[in-house]
Amino acid sequence: VLSMPGAKDPDEYIKTFGVDKFKEVIGAAKSKFDYKLDGALGKYDLSLPQDKINAVADAVKMISTVYSAAERDVYIRSVSEKLGIDFASVRSDVERAIARNRSRAKRDESKKVHEVSVGYFDKVNPDYIKAPAVAKNEETVLGLLLMYPDHRRKVFSENLLSESDFYTALNKRIFEYLRSAYAAGNDSLVDVSEIFSADEVGRMSKMKIARLDISNGEDVLLESVSALKKSVRMNASGQTTTMDDLAEIIRRRQQEQNNGG
Repeated sequence: VLSMPGAKDPDEYIKTFGVDKFKEVIGAAKSKFDYKLDGALGKYDLSLPQDKINAVADAVKMISTVYSAAERDVYIRSVSEKLGIDFASVRSDVERAIARNRSRAKRDESKKVHEVSVGYFDKVNPDYIKAPAVAKNEETVLGLLLMYPDHRRKVFSENLLSESDFYTALNKRIFEYLRSAYAAGNDSLVDVSEIFSADEVGRMSKMKIARLDISNGEDVLLESVSALKKSVRMNASGQTTTMDDLAEIIRRRQQEQNNGG
């Protein structure tokens, strides 16, 4: 990093101060890290104990983001000398900061995976985030209906479900489509791509795939219908489902898949 006070670029600096002065600037150039470090330390009065502590904290935070261990040692040495702090002390602080960074990154990644697994950031079905437990039950029921004509006949001939049993707009549309197709005697679902977008068709395929290799009998259908209606009632009454509850739902269903139903 070149510091060129009095000029906006090298050309202007050379025209204003000359080539020899510009060579001095090049000779005084700093690495990006040293430039940032000096800027950070310049905020403090290093003669004051608390300012010095704050300066060390800022420096440690910067060094902890450097990937190379050898490079970190170089910067730790530089900070140690500039601030008159023992090298081992600074290094110990940096190692603790790195551990905290890794722990935080792991928690954030875990949270992100969990949120995605229960439907957060869902562009295809944006209503999912408003009632994830309900939406999850909707997808279970729809997966069964999409997969099995017998289940469609059971649900529609006996009126086991209606549109009011669905909360999310996308899943309600899918249910209405299935019911209309059944009523019209067009139960092959061949026109699905003409009614739904490619992403929505992809979501429907995902619902079907989720039912593969697990138990899908009539008892499962009736249990799933009951679970959906119950979750809809709970949502309507203002009872919320916690993230821990959702995690348990996911855990149970994953275990069910691993056990083959």
